[in-house]
Amino acid sequence: MGKKDGFFKPVIKDREVIAKRFVITMLVTELADSVALETAGARDQALAMRKRALDELVALGWTPHDLESAEQRLALGLHTGRVDQKDSIAAMWRLECAGVLAWALGLEAAIGPLDHKRLRAHCPADAAAFRALVASATVRPLNTIMSARHEWSMRWFPMEPTPPSEERSQTLERVRALRWLTEADQVELSATPVLAGG
Repeated sequence: MGKKDGFFKPVIKDREVIAKRFVITMLVTELADSVALETAGARDQALAMRKRALDELVALGWTPHDLESAEQRLALGLHTGRVDQKDSIAAMWRLECAGVLAWALGLEAAIGPLDHKRLRAHCPADAAAFRALVASATVRPLNTIMSARHEWSMRWFPMEPTPPSEERSQTLERVRALRWLTEADQVELSATPVLAGG
């Protein structure tokens, strides 16, 4: 566990930890999507989406303490009516991380392309369904996840100095999720740096 001489010993996070992070990431993505909907003038649809996501968090038995720091800021911003657009946009991009986590849990056959409805269908509605998800999930072997990490890191390196683009953002979030999955020292997915040593 941790780094020694600049290298880390890869480990896979616990199946329940990965499943919880997948579900929370999906629900927080919907909270961020609701901000975009509201900004676009679809207030009723935005409020319904927001209520559904928050209701599910409660039904799962989770509280704001289960959220990462950036997710807590977004939730507080929704409550106060002062959402930081950077937090909202970053949370929307975390859908790419959710896709990686679903793949790691054996729920998806590949990392991307994303199908939001299919990913959403994996989300349990309550605590009993979450326990069933955890029981049925099969975390991919470490060597498979490390191979994916290497592949996506190799895609990221030439993109890192390039201007923002959809492909660059997708790749960045996928590398972030693969690092989080395999490094014990990375606690918060949203705070996991993409470059080693970052």
